[in-house]
Amino acid sequence: MAKLMKIRRDDVCGGCATTIVAGTSAYWLRDSRQVWCLPCHETPDATAPPEEQAGTAGASALAEYHRRSERELARTEKAIKADAEWRDQVVADRPVLGWVARATTPKPTTGPESQATRAWKVGAEGEQRVAEVLADVDGITILHDRAVPGSKANIDHIVVGHAGIYVIDAKKYKGRIEVRDKGGLLSSDRRLYVAGRDRTKLVEAMRWQIDVVENALPPSFAHVPVIGVLCLVAAEWSLIPRPIVLDGVTALWPGRLPKFVTTNTDGVWMDGEAVGQSLAAALPPAG
Repeated sequence: MAKLMKIRRDDVCGGCATTIVAGTSAYWLRDSRQVWCLPCHETPDATAPPEEQAGTAGASALAEYHRRSERELARTEKAIKADAEWRDQVVADRPVLGWVARATTPKPTTGPESQATRAWKVGAEGEQRVAEVLADVDGITILHDRAVPGSKANIDHIVVGHAGIYVIDAKKYKGRIEVRDKGGLLSSDRRLYVAGRDRTKLVEAMRWQIDVVENALPPSFAHVPVIGVLCLVAAEWSLIPRPIVLDGVTALWPGRLPKFVTTNTDGVWMDGEAVGQSLAAALPPAG
């Protein structure tokens, strides 16, 4: 969020890189932890990553839900209209048999949306929940709902901290979380299950998203670690939950995200704002 305030010390505008003298009114952008002068914030540069470039969590999923919902409603309304016309015509053509056909033929009605359509709305809700738990975390830059050039797919969230880049895929699934080893006596094949269904493909799909982010980084940031995170919203974890690591991807719950993206265990320290700016330009908002 942006807050208009008088800055206490000299700083540099995140948009035009000019010096802002202490005591000057400027905008403080909490997500990117930058100061922006009034002209830059009120007429933001399209290539800059202020809060306008952070994206909106779940925007593209919600837009797809509305498109599908409207198409379903339009098909239903068309069927209801065609049915009404048929009922009038069949009685006009054959009064007796027409009334029988009309009375014995069910009318199309507006029913609940299909599961395939509702899934997009549920997906958007999962992304919004992740955005909520990250909103007040200090020291990170957050990018939501990022488009992948040359693809219809998107990346739900990218979090840039001082210790690395976290690519987060949010899934709002209900049911118990389990790890089952489907390997034999001499081999291990650990798989992720949610509500009894094998969801290991979610872990496998994270590899592609990680590759996208790694390829979007300029050579100067090639050393920055990129970590895959699968955030399972609304799932049932054990009484004493612990994150699950499968093939280098960490599966966890929303409440654990703030600690996970701010813990620096590898001793890496980087300029998160600069990395965030680079990624914001390479992977624009999808919604």
